[in-house]
This record gives sequence, structure tokens and C-alpha cells, in this order.
Amino acid sequence: MKKYDLIAWALIILVTAIVTIAIWGFFYNFQLEDEETLPIFESFILSLPIAMLFTYFAGISVSRYQEMDTDNLAH
Repeated sequence: MKKYDLIAWALIILVTAIVTIAIWGFFYNFQLEDEETLPIFESFILSLPIAMLFTYFAGISVSRYQEMDTDNLAH
């Protein structure tokens, strides 16, 4: 596998995690009352488990894609 492939997949997983954190933090703050909105840091901490879950599934799909890619290259 090439070094650029690893960099590309790391960026994809990182962006997935950041987008997940942003969306989850926004909706979590939106559900609360205006006086009780959380600071960005606290919503970031609360959304980390969700982001980890999404990152885990992104990693699974990446590894499956890489297996398919190496199968195609072998022929």
C-alpha cells in the first residue's frame, strides 16, 4: 500500500469525526434551553463517543475497501 493512501484515509476518518462532533454538538445545544447551552468544549467532550463510533465504522469500511483493492491488484 502506498503512503498517500494512508494519508488520504486518515484525512477521511479525521473529517468524519470532526463533522460528527460538529453536528452532534449543534443538535445537543439546540435541544437545551437558551440559558443552559453548553460551552463548545463540553459539547465536544460529550460528542466524543459518537464520533469514535462513526470513526470506527469508517475504519471498518476503509479496511474492507483496501482488501477489495488488493484482491483486484492480484489478478
